[in-house]
Amino acid sequence: MRAWTYLLCGAIALSTFGCGDDGGDRPDDPEAFLDAAAPILCDYALRCESPNDTFGVGLFCHPEAIDAFGGTLAFDQPNMIYDADFAGDCLDAIERSIETCSAPTAEICNLVFRGTQTDGEPCDNDEQCEPGLYCAGDTFSGMCAGTCSPTAEVAESCLEAPCAEGLGCDETNTCVPLSPAGEFCVADRDCLEELRCDEVAEECYPPSDAEGRPCDPSASFDECPAPTDCGPEGVCVRYELGQLAGPGESCSPGECVTLHVCADGTCEPLPVVGQSCDEVRQCLTGACADGTCALLADGETCFGDEQCASDRCESEVCVARAPIGGACTFDSDCVEGAACSGDVCVAAMACE
Repeated sequence: MRAWTYLLCGAIALSTFGCGDDGGDRPDDPEAFLDAAAPILCDYALRCESPNDTFGVGLFCHPEAIDAFGGTLAFDQPNMIYDADFAGDCLDAIERSIETCSAPTAEICNLVFRGTQTDGEPCDNDEQCEPGLYCAGDTFSGMCAGTCSPTAEVAESCLEAPCAEGLGCDETNTCVPLSPAGEFCVADRDCLEELRCDEVAEECYPPSDAEGRPCDPSASFDECPAPTDCGPEGVCVRYELGQLAGPGESCSPGECVTLHVCADGTCEPLPVVGQSCDEVRQCLTGACADGTCALLADGETCFGDEQCASDRCESEVCVARAPIGGACTFDSDCVEGAACSGDVCVAAMACE
């Protein structure tokens, strides 16, 4: 998923906004869309997620989480537009997912933020290209050195171009239709987007049919879709819905939604810079110093970018971001508004 993935990883707010299939209001701008999506996704987490989900969509329940992480928003990118009609339809789809605890995503959400560059025009990443195109060549350089090009269709090679939506690249490097439920697969990538692959039975299945399917309990992430977890016997086991406690609700340790902690019997958002902290209330951003979350200066020991005033933790030490013209390896090494191109920070630009 393209723009929708950026949304989930890059925004949070806790106000409400009316929407519905009855043709009601639609969020007029990206901020209103994010304001509307946040409480819906928080509701999804409280009803559908397992206590074993350490970083699920429950992060939308935290009033400052995404702002604290400084995530990249899809609509912050050059050469992208926002569509309020698709945004309203997307919100409707997310609300419907709460009823069944299916994954809170929908194809319509891919069209909320979409690229404007046409075939043959310059680009820096796939998101800047119109649907059905991808950015070929030198991407993520910050210099618009790529070119929007058509994705590969059925029976075409996928060695150079990725396959079009609904297609997968097989063992002969040829684009083939993704398998529907009940059809052959080797891994999840062989199935239609909303389906999973039972690698023992070698068939695609919907998340609603996950209970009893094989999984790896030692995997670093839960292979089982909600509302199931991977049990110790190596099969997906259904869990009781509504186990998580939300902000301000009573709790026992381990019962709070993502990025919250059970303190004195109540779920509290993890504190951010300027807020009080202690051994229980660990800082989401900054480090706990004299009972308050504070950002670390360059040269101080750190364990993540979110602890540093420079927003860059390198080899467990806070370091300054490189200015334009400075040396870099990744975009995150450069100051805001710059990108790493040819190991040098350059000013990011819109593609024309």
